[in-house]
This record gives sequence, structure tokens and C-alpha cells, in this order.
Amino acid sequence: MDLTPQVQVVVPDVAAALIEVINLSRPKSGSLHRNLKLSLAQLIAEIRSPGVAQALAQQRDPFKTVLHKVASSLEEVLSSDYLKSRYLEALEKENLISSLPFSLFRVGFWGSGNKNPTPTERIDEILCRPFPTLHLLRDLVQRCNVQNIELEELLNGDGHVKELNYRVQRWNSLVDKIYDNTDRDVEDSELIEAEIPKPPTIESVFQREDSVHHLSQALYDVLHKNWPCDSENHNHNGRLGLCLEAKFCLDPQWTCSEANDNFLMLFTGPDIMQECRVCVNSSR
Repeated sequence: MDLTPQVQVVVPDVAAALIEVINLSRPKSGSLHRNLKLSLAQLIAEIRSPGVAQALAQQRDPFKTVLHKVASSLEEVLSSDYLKSRYLEALEKENLISSLPFSLFRVGFWGSGNKNPTPTERIDEILCRPFPTLHLLRDLVQRCNVQNIELEELLNGDGHVKELNYRVQRWNSLVDKIYDNTDRDVEDSELIEAEIPKPPTIESVFQREDSVHHLSQALYDVLHKNWPCDSENHNHNGRLGLCLEAKFCLDPQWTCSEANDNFLMLFTGPDIMQECRVCVNSSR
């Protein structure tokens, strides 16, 4: 059984959660954890890129091997006992809410005759999966605010952090080679240098106001500051909070004959199903 597709999904989700926990904490080894954050951020940015997807689909080594080593190192750096304890608390809290009178978990959508698995049974099911600790953290951050996760209790020690950082950097180096254009064909080397326009440096591209970097950051800031999570059980300090997926849709009233700058976004996540209308407006 090829676990690569599953690893390709769970590793970036866990990496994103770990970055957020580090950002909200004050680790004693500041530079060590900062280096880990930067390495994980590059992994998240590249792991679903076309070149990486093609390399993994073609079962090219050492891409597949190194990615599984990253997952194994993540598994080792996370405290299984701490995550099981926190996950059990989250499940028991959910069960307490579902046991209240007129709860939608008891009547309505789910029906009254279905027997839901106990918290222990749900944890045992996760522990049977490959890389169970990764799944525990991935599911836990969907059920509770990452601010409530203690970094020192979550990680198993600086030695494991260093090993994880090394393996993630090894993975990032392999990905960099995919986009290394030093090995050119003979025909390319024979072209007159003046005929090959020099591309702009990545720094200049990212600094432009109309770059994807600036525009996506602006959209992120607007949504998190102006569209707070409306779930009663969540506390994100007035921000949007945890959102697993954001789908962009054209406005239902959109027509090609009339200019319309509106589009819809549908946010989904743990107990989240929000829709918002976004109006693209330029002040320039």
C-alpha cells in the first residue's frame, strides 16, 4: 500500500499547525525553533507544487523516501501521550455538548438511534493509522484553539527538533533541484545571450504591489480582521480562526456584459460553514 498521497496531505497540515504553535509560544531555543519554522514554511509552500507532484507520482527516489523520513521525524518529535490526553479532553467536551437536551447531535441530522463511538474508541481508531501522532495533532487543531496547546509539552526535546529540521531541509534541497535550470540542452547554450531576456529577481517580483504575495496577504488580512468566526464554541479573539478550506465562487448575479467586482467565498472547517461576499475595489 502506497502511503505517499496520505503523507503528502497530512505532513503540510501538521507542519502548519506546528508553526502556529511555535508562533504563539516563547520557546527557550528561539533560533532552533525559528529555523524549523522557516524550513516547514518552505515545505508547505512547495509540497503541492506541480514539480513535486510529478516527482512523487513517478515514484522518483529519493523524493518519496525523504518525504516519508520527514513524516517519521514529525512523528518522533511530537509527544503521543500529550496529544492523546488533549484529544481525549476535546472529545469528552464534544460528547458533553452533544448530551445536552435538544442537541443537534442527538436529534435532527443524526437521528436518535445511532450510537456514536466513545472517545477512547475514536482514539484507538486513529492509533491504528500510519503515523497516528500526526493524525492526532491534525484532528486536535480542528477541535480546539492552538493557543491552548503547550509547545514544551507537545515536543519531545531539542534533539528531535534538530533531526526534524535536518530532514525537512533535506527535502527542501531536493525540491530546489527540480527547479534548478543549470542543466540546459545544447541548443539553449548555443543561443545568443542577448536574445534571452533576464527574468526579474524574485525579490523584485514579491515586492510589487500587484504581486501574488502582496495581494494574497492583503486578502488574508481583510478577511481575518473583518469576518470573524461566528461559531459559539470557538474563540479566535475576533478573527476568522481555523479554516480548513476557502472556496471562491462567482457572484450568482455575475454576467459578462456588466462589470461586477463581487465574488463569494465559502469557508469550511470544524463547526464552520460560513459564506461571505467579497467586493474587489481599487483605490488607485
